[in-house]
Amino acid sequence: MNGTESARPVPITASMLYDFVKCPHRVTMDLFEDATKRDKVSPFVQLLWERGAAYEREVVAGITTTYVDLSKYATEEKERHTIEAMDQGATLIYGGRISVGDLLGDPDLLRKEGGGYVAGDIKSGAGEEGGDEDEDEEGKPKKHYAVQLALYTDILERLGRSAGRRAFVWDIHGKEVPYDFAITYGVRNPKRLWDDYQECLAKARAIVARTTNTLPAYASGTCKNCVWYTTCLGNLKATDDLSLIPFLGRSKRDVLFDRINRLLKNSDAKPDHAT
Repeated sequence: MNGTESARPVPITASMLYDFVKCPHRVTMDLFEDATKRDKVSPFVQLLWERGAAYEREVVAGITTTYVDLSKYATEEKERHTIEAMDQGATLIYGGRISVGDLLGDPDLLRKEGGGYVAGDIKSGAGEEGGDEDEDEEGKPKKHYAVQLALYTDILERLGRSAGRRAFVWDIHGKEVPYDFAITYGVRNPKRLWDDYQECLAKARAIVARTTNTLPAYASGTCKNCVWYTTCLGNLKATDDLSLIPFLGRSKRDVLFDRINRLLKNSDAKPDHAT
């Protein structure tokens, strides 16, 4: 990395937002912790990566329409070719790269629709919640997929190349699952996927800027396969963190911290933990 590259601000990427949804503290650790403290990638995660790469190759090999393959390029060259392909009106772009401001994305697919493009990802899992157990089950969009796709869509919008606030996933069941960021979750919940993305983006930016702090929290399903498992678990045990209590987790721990801090503030005492 040369001096010019090292001076560039840390970009907000799709993978960063994916990790943020799973664990906000993972973003902090990746950005600021000593890399020598990382654990080796677990065999299970390595298997998932290999499975995902193999499925992507299988899907791409089955594409029957003409597409532009940019997977052999990297960094700025990949981005330059992506812009050129869109300028030329390519019907489908595979392995592209787009950026604007502090946002950087590598969508698997960019598909021309009307006068613009929509982004898509190839996933080796179900495209909706619940679909892994029963492919016929109607599920809701996965938030960790949605924030990735929304970032690509945001970049396309800012570049003036978007066909609309929507994206898609080609999933393990061979389905194209639409992600519409303009519709609400329902009558009782007027929130949209786009609102979730905006919240995650703002919080990720705050972590990058170091204007907010995150705390580790124990979640057995997520932590054990994370490269920061040993370091975070050591910190949690050293502070007797409440998330170590079975089934408590981050959200309930944070609620308890908030209540404890309010009680301490009302009693003019200083809290032991910052949330």
